[in-house]
Amino acid sequence: MSMGAVSGTTGDPGGLTRRVRVIMADGEGVRREEAEVCVESTVELRVNGARLVRLALTRDRLEAFASGFLVCEGVVPSVDAIASIAVDGDVIDVRVPSLAGPPPGVELRTSGCPGLACGLDACRKPLPDGPGVELETLMLAAGLINDLAHLWRRTGGTHCTVIVGPAGEVIASAEDMGRHTSVDKAVGTALLAGADLASALLVCTGRLPSGMVAKVYRAGIPVVVSNTAPVLAGLELAARVNLTAVGFARPPRLTIYTHPERVRRGGAPLTAVATG
Repeated sequence: MSMGAVSGTTGDPGGLTRRVRVIMADGEGVRREEAEVCVESTVELRVNGARLVRLALTRDRLEAFASGFLVCEGVVPSVDAIASIAVDGDVIDVRVPSLAGPPPGVELRTSGCPGLACGLDACRKPLPDGPGVELETLMLAAGLINDLAHLWRRTGGTHCTVIVGPAGEVIASAEDMGRHTSVDKAVGTALLAGADLASALLVCTGRLPSGMVAKVYRAGIPVVVSNTAPVLAGLELAARVNLTAVGFARPPRLTIYTHPERVRRGGAPLTAVATG
């Protein structure tokens, strides 16, 4: 096989990765090796027989993806509105009896995250304050990204999302090529399991533009944590809907951008103990 061809060796039983031939160069020299890379798949999501969106993602947990996507993008208020999900090849067919007419069309937001035409104007009702979250729990949750990103450690080609409960327990986790689709899969997994997300927090990789923040808001999760940077539009949305946005979460450091009063240390709000 020439170096321009891709090896047909499957890297895992689910067909999520393949091994390709590469030339590795480092301080020890130049050598031929094999590297494991993610397999990109394209699926079409249909609602009541009408095409809603076509997305590139990692082909696993498609029922959870569909459930999470529809909730996180505001097509349905909860998974209870979904009557059935059928996966046939590259088509996911969802039945939503309560949805009158075709589903809303799809637009492309500047973040690269697909969003529905309902837009962000509907994201206005503030989330409840909730019981708050301990800073120690935030740090613990942020560290789970590295522990649970199994596919990323093998390929470096995925994003990871982890949903954590108020005591630091893992409710759901998911990996996907896209940061937005990893959120959809994690949220869908949690909701299909009947989890209550009102006091949970969501940890993810990748930036926090408005589209990502809107997904977390629509899922009813009051805290979103990223290991990288937020974007101003995402912070403005988070501030408006009473959502705590945390960025650059790389224990032992993190930055709280909006609604820091929800975060506590030893039971006291950080706003009361912060200096400067």
